[in-house]
Amino acid sequence: TNQTKGVKVMEQVSFTSVDMYKFFSLLQLKLSQQYFRKKLFFSDSFEAKQKELKVKLTALKSSSFSAYICRLDIDRNNLFSSAMNKFVELRLLDDGENQSSLWRRAYWKICFNNEQGVDSGGLTREFFSLFLTEVFNPKSDQKLFFNYSTNSGYIPTGREKRGKTYRFVGKILAKVIWDSVVDGKNYQVGIKLGNTVLKSLLNMTSDWHDLKYDCEEVYKSKIKWIMENNVDDVGIVFSDVDMAGREVELKKGGKAIEVTERNKMEYIELLGHMKLKGGNNEGVSEAVENIVKGFNTVVPTEYLTHFGVNELQWLISGMEEIDVADWRKNTVVGVGDARWLEVVDWFWTCVEGFGDEEKRKVLRFVCGTPRIPYGGWQNLSPKFEIVRASDLKPNSLPRSHTCFHRLDLPLYPNFQALQEKLTYAAVECGTGFALT
Repeated sequence: TNQTKGVKVMEQVSFTSVDMYKFFSLLQLKLSQQYFRKKLFFSDSFEAKQKELKVKLTALKSSSFSAYICRLDIDRNNLFSSAMNKFVELRLLDDGENQSSLWRRAYWKICFNNEQGVDSGGLTREFFSLFLTEVFNPKSDQKLFFNYSTNSGYIPTGREKRGKTYRFVGKILAKVIWDSVVDGKNYQVGIKLGNTVLKSLLNMTSDWHDLKYDCEEVYKSKIKWIMENNVDDVGIVFSDVDMAGREVELKKGGKAIEVTERNKMEYIELLGHMKLKGGNNEGVSEAVENIVKGFNTVVPTEYLTHFGVNELQWLISGMEEIDVADWRKNTVVGVGDARWLEVVDWFWTCVEGFGDEEKRKVLRFVCGTPRIPYGGWQNLSPKFEIVRASDLKPNSLPRSHTCFHRLDLPLYPNFQALQEKLTYAAVECGTGFALT
């Protein structure tokens, strides 16, 4: 625009068809429901949105709100099936009017078989992290979810006759948010959900743009290339490979229909529908609907409408990046002499030398979960703490108290001893209690 005496005058601009599509796609995104909710009606602060959600969820508690004690005796070697048996016994897989009350009142008491750990919150955090990792693992026997790459979010496979299971998954995800927001229990489970699921929980519609996040390889190799190039006579047809590796037609007779400049946007939209929602496989869409239905049983989805996609992911999973400097800054160190403080320095040197996966294992060892709350270590409650274990011999393994985020370190004689013991306890073993 030109400014002429305070009046805006539009200049004539020439656009190609692709430029016009990019322009209107961007305009659609900017004028989306989420954008207006965020920019016009609600605070931009994630923390403020959390507080507002807490007020709404707390209001769902009645004056007679009493805890529903749920004791789960878990076999680590058979974690999924032993947990599901207990959930069935506790009536938490049922479909009924009392489910909202049961799930909101559920107070977990986890007991791992043949272990001495007493659950004051830490075992529950660890259990849900391990359980949901198993549920979403594409290589597990359940095969409920898959992802296109290690960096992509999980999408349901839509297996037949698993509607109740998908509703149960929705309840679990909602309970993670409920316990974290209402009771401050820091259940960051480290599960990356696909935009298809997240947007459905926010009552938003996913489309081919979400391939950038849920199927990055296809977005870069096909969508981006097709958008930026002339595809006439290239030989692309209206078919592609589905999640099971089978070639499927994106539309009737698609194998014989070539993609051209005139119809390439139709191809992109159909490809996105197939990759994200299963195309003609209605089981995927039904699975997403069941996840939303189960979620809504515990946390009404309308309470989330002011959150963005990334913010909902943070509520469920916390932060993936581990900043060691921020970690150290927000750690409480037990009192001691110069010799003890040297051991603490060795700990930080050791952690800084670990890769990202090893750091997450140390975090799981001490806190029961591989993630921290959004906003960094300052929001971890209680604070991460390192204490001298006077009762442990200098060659002992470190000891953790996941309920209190506390790490007990012996007075190791040198850095190598600390490194060896911490690596074995936290990185190589990492789970289980009564380590000595």
